[in-house]
Parts: sequence; structure tokens; C-alpha cells
Amino acid sequence: MRDRQPPSSTFWSGRRKALAGLSAGAMAGVSLMAVPTGAAADQELAPKIYTVTPSSEPGQITGPSSVKVWDAATHTLTKEVPIPATRPGTTATSDDGISKPHHFMVLHDRNIGLVMGFSPSSDIKVFDLVKDEFIEGTDDSPDGKRFTIETGTKFDDPNLPARFSGAGPRHLEMHPSGDIAYSANFDGDSFSAIDLNTLKEIKTVPVGDRPNYVDYVETAAGPRLFVANFGENYLSVFDANTYEPVRTPAAPDGKVTVGKNGVAGPFNMGVSHDQNYVMSADAKSNTVTFVDTKTLEVTSVVDIGGDHRTDLPAAAFQRLNPRISPEGRWLWIGNQDASETTIIDIEKQEKVKAIPSGLGADLMFFPLGPAEGYAFITNRYDKKVTVARLNGIRPPTYVGQIPTARIGSHYMTFDKSWETAIVSERPGRSYGVFDMTLFANPNRGAVRRGLKNVEVQSIWTGGSSFDPNPEMWQPDYSDDYTRAGQDMAVYVWFENGIAQVSKERGGD
Repeated sequence: MRDRQPPSSTFWSGRRKALAGLSAGAMAGVSLMAVPTGAAADQELAPKIYTVTPSSEPGQITGPSSVKVWDAATHTLTKEVPIPATRPGTTATSDDGISKPHHFMVLHDRNIGLVMGFSPSSDIKVFDLVKDEFIEGTDDSPDGKRFTIETGTKFDDPNLPARFSGAGPRHLEMHPSGDIAYSANFDGDSFSAIDLNTLKEIKTVPVGDRPNYVDYVETAAGPRLFVANFGENYLSVFDANTYEPVRTPAAPDGKVTVGKNGVAGPFNMGVSHDQNYVMSADAKSNTVTFVDTKTLEVTSVVDIGGDHRTDLPAAAFQRLNPRISPEGRWLWIGNQDASETTIIDIEKQEKVKAIPSGLGADLMFFPLGPAEGYAFITNRYDKKVTVARLNGIRPPTYVGQIPTARIGSHYMTFDKSWETAIVSERPGRSYGVFDMTLFANPNRGAVRRGLKNVEVQSIWTGGSSFDPNPEMWQPDYSDDYTRAGQDMAVYVWFENGIAQVSKERGGD
């Protein structure tokens, strides 16, 4: 769901659009979405918040994980579902069967959530949002095996080296039709195309080391897929129809070198609203590389700047996540180890300013509703959310910091009215509840002074209660930002029995 405006004006911008935008028939072949009726419907289809605990950091997950379901009005836990073992014949606590989940991707307008994960998983687990359980046997699993989407079973070449697999399908990108998704298989050096009509793998394609994201781009030369290989200094580019490498004079092998001096580490990408540029966020060189999506030529390499700390623990390595604000002019980069957010003018391809942020400046969110016109920057290793003001064609300006009770703000979702935000505080093993109505005040000074009142609750989510280690589920206020917690806290409401999520603007 990310940073562009696809050709169809009805398809909202943003990439991991949390998989929002699925066509009404995208799941027609799967009869798994029973909708309750009558008196039970009101209770069963009340708004919910979903967390997967623990999910991220993978090296810190040593026991079971669970999907937890929370009443969105009272923030009480209503159900906890253990995530099943990742391979048949194993257990959820064995080294070869433990699930190390990452994202919980809700299919907007569908009653399905997808649990993405790290190695040893080579599958995407499917969760029913009405029954709040993993989906059981289908025609393809008559033995009642829990339904999963396998990744890495359909390589063209069966004799590839063992490093290539479908392991670690942690991030997902959508085709604009909503019929196909692309998983970046981080631990298997590949990406998989998935048919969302059948929930089956179409094809898996080998790429470079540590592919972290896939972007679909409607270029002037046809639809293409760009893959950010975090362990390399290049992007891989493929024809989105044939999955064959795209070769141009600038990239004769289908690889676009990014970064500078042979160093890059492309962690994530943004796509300009006109689809003319992919902007690679190169975490190891602290640069943004602009790539012409038609010719695959590099048009500029922009240093993001900042005073980069070198004393952080290994788990706090530099990650760069780009987002584009709604007017399409400004590229935002969370400069994590410099505690600031870099603003780049996309048209001029140059840095214009930095917005002071917390340690681990991470993702940007641009809500509608009472907070429209503001940007919210989460801070992965800090107890704050940074607020900036959008100024149209003029660069954004700093407003202030929202203090949070627990550490590690990461992901934000919103209720139907955009009046409440749910903020995952990942290593804090909690989520914050933000009152967004404060931002309806036209007095900007009052807004700035009132930021300390934005977080009205901090909800402890903990780890899995199926974990015998009490440290995973006893509430605390630890400042250890390297530990595992829930990556996302996803607010879901229902309309006519169908799950809805807030549509992310500028990317997820």
C-alpha cells in the first residue's frame, strides 16, 4: 500500500494500502466470509482492534505468538487465538515450527486478515475477522489443515541454489485491481505473486539478497515491479505481466544500481504520483536514489543528511521508510538514527529541510477528519509521536511532540470518523489511544500546547499468554526498545457485515 497515485483516480494513494481497495469479487472463489444476522450481528460485528503479539523483532521471538482481539470501545481483551505452527508436524514452539509474525494485513471490504511473517515461515496465514479464528479446512485441505497461502513453491527453475525459497513473506504490495498481491520474501531472496481470488501462489521469482518491499508501477513503458533488495546495492525490475526482468540500456541485466560508492541497502521505496519516478530509500548509504521508471536511469542521488548515531544496539539498525504527503510534492524520510525527518522536493530532487523528531523517526500518517492538514511521525525507539503541519506547495513545518506512556510508536490506524487513532507502541507491548479531535481547534498555539493530552489511554497488549515466560505478559513500562512486541494495532469496523479499515494516505 504505498506512495503514489495510480492511474485510476478511484484507487487511493499509498502502498501497503493495508490491502485496502480489493475489488468486490476479489475473494469470490473462497466461501469463507459468513456474515452474522439478527441480534447476534450487533455484538459480533462491533468495532475491534487486532494485535499480533509478539511480532517483530524476529530475533527476540522465542515462543508462541497470538492474535488478540480487543473491544474498540472498552479496550478489553475479548479473545486470544494462538498462531499455528508454521510447518505441518511441528509445534509453535519448536525451532522449525515457531511462527515469527510481522504484519497483520486487513483486506479492506473483505472479512480476512493476513498474518505475514519471517523465517521459518514460508506461508501467509489467513484469519477470519468475523469468527476471529484462523480459517480451517477447505476443498484444498480436506484433512482440516489450517488454511495458508504458500510462498516459494512455484519457481520456474527447480534447480536454483538452496538460498532461494519463499521464506519470510513479511511485506505485501497490491496490484491496483485488487486481484493480485506481491509478497517480498525477505529470508528467501524472492518475491511471490499471489492470486487473491483463489488465495494461491501464481509464481515465485528469485531476486537479490534480503528483498524487503515490492512496488507495482504503471510506467510509460507498461506495468513493472520494482524490488528493494536490502542486502544489495540495487533494485530488481520485472515486467508485471510476465515476471521477466526488464532490460534497458541503463539496466541491461534488469538491475538498477542505487546509493553511492557501491553502498546502498535499499530498504523501501516511494513512487511519485505521476508514476515517473521510483525513489529508493537507501539505508546503508543514507541516500534517496531517483530512478526513471521508463528508462531505469538514475537521475539523482540525494543525501538525507543528519547527525547519525553510532552507539545504538545492533537491533536498532538504520531503516528508511519513505512517504509522500497528499499534495504529491514532498517526499518524507524517517531518518531513524539521526532523530529527524528529511523532506525532499520531488520535482527538484533535492533536500529542503529536516523536521526534528524522536529517536527512530519512522512512518508518516496523514489523516482525514479533524486532524486533516497535519502529519504524524512515529518514532520507533522513543516515547513520542512527532506532529508537523502540511502547507501545500510550501514545505511542512514542525508543530511539536505527543508524549506516549510507553516506548516505540510505529503504526497508526483510525476509527471510521478519524476522531480516534490507535498507535502501536511496538517494544512497549502496548497501543496508545489518541483523541484526534484536539486538532480541530483553529488556534494552532492551543493545539501545540495541548499535545500532552492527545494520548488518553495506553493499553498493555503484552506477548502471548500461551508463553510460559511471565515476562511476556506481565504489564510493565520498560524502555528497552529492542524487544519484541506487536508491530501493528489495527482498528476494524464493519459496514453491512463487511470489514473496513482506515485508508492510509501516502503509504503504509
